[in-house]
Amino acid sequence: MSSTASAPALFGLLLLSLSAPDARALQASSPGALPFAARHSASWSGPAPALLGPAPATRPSLAPRPGTLPASSPLHSAARPAGDLLFVGSSILGPEDPAWLFDVARDRKVWSATQAETNNVTGGAFADEGRELYLAGGDSAVATLTRGDLSGFHPTWSVVYDPLGSGPFDVHADEARRLLYVLAHPVPGPESALLAIDIDPTHPTYLQVVATTHNLTANPIVERFALSSGGDRAAVLSALVRHLHVVDTDPASTTYMQVLYQGPVPVSGPYPIVTSAAVTSDESQVIVAIQRGGGAPSAIARFDLATLSWMDHNPHLPGIQNIGPDSAPPAGLGAAVFDVDVAGDDTFVVACGWGGAGWAGRLDLDPTIPPLWSWTAYAPPQGLADAWALDLAADDQLVAIETEGRVLVLRADTGAVVRSFPLAQTSNIYLVRQG
Repeated sequence: MSSTASAPALFGLLLLSLSAPDARALQASSPGALPFAARHSASWSGPAPALLGPAPATRPSLAPRPGTLPASSPLHSAARPAGDLLFVGSSILGPEDPAWLFDVARDRKVWSATQAETNNVTGGAFADEGRELYLAGGDSAVATLTRGDLSGFHPTWSVVYDPLGSGPFDVHADEARRLLYVLAHPVPGPESALLAIDIDPTHPTYLQVVATTHNLTANPIVERFALSSGGDRAAVLSALVRHLHVVDTDPASTTYMQVLYQGPVPVSGPYPIVTSAAVTSDESQVIVAIQRGGGAPSAIARFDLATLSWMDHNPHLPGIQNIGPDSAPPAGLGAAVFDVDVAGDDTFVVACGWGGAGWAGRLDLDPTIPPLWSWTAYAPPQGLADAWALDLAADDQLVAIETEGRVLVLRADTGAVVRSFPLAQTSNIYLVRQG
């Protein structure tokens, strides 16, 4: 749901991979796949299945929202459900990697292919109510930010940004302001930058870089960031040196694209690294996932954006204690956490990791009483082996989690399996994004 902060070269991931070009693209004759735009067709024989039953009183309905496709689409007059697309990206070897698009509401694969445009995908963001998909990634030879036009029968790709340096590594969209934020090294060298790209086609600066940070960090391994759902704050992670950088991304602010804070993340245990972040929708906290070596349990840190300080979760121990094995009460996260996301009402966080047999779960929070939390592990019958990536849907009812050879879509509240989409490979699935 919210924008979360992957780099297969470093750890391996992204809830948007050696092969020769693949001819799997549309598979229109298969009952398990439809031409891409067929999900928009007004001639669909029945309503979208009720995935969740009655919606909880405190949660929005999963019912399709009204909308229309652009006039360029062959189905421009058809009503389209928003928020039901699931992109899955991967990284294996060679210049082309497989990717998939699934229609969650109708339980269908709508597209898959192995293409240069989906090579080594490390970041992804839907935009324009699901009509566009922006992908960050590539390899040392070719790495670009690519725009996928989803208004036709299959995605059509075009390069939006090709830095002289390295990256781009990650991408998130501010839909309300029609801005895209990209993390990259714009010029050769170690300096990272967060760049804002105009994605409003009515503007003369369409698909141009309109703002950038300066001196964000000289760390050459800065590959993930998170953007708040309101678009006013970004949280950038320096994984191996374990630093957090907070950037003002409110275009109306006098400190727009300036670094408001940078400093170390409180960590403990052997060889800790920070792997993922999320910013709460009220922009009061940054949630940071901490992976520790040697099979040690993972932890979740919380940074208070009002006081620019880390929150302590056990006053009985010295220093800053994160939510995990040393917090009070303790939280039983598994080893090797990699991805995290936060609900739109800030009442819970979902996290997953690949340590042990793989794991995922839900951390319930009380936004009004920070010391209150509880951890519940998900336990789908298919297991959670190799759980590198997850993503919450826009209404927070569903969470998509990558596992070995498939993507599971679970109810975020109970962990019950709603969908199980098989994939044509069993590992190196590094990104899932729900649109």
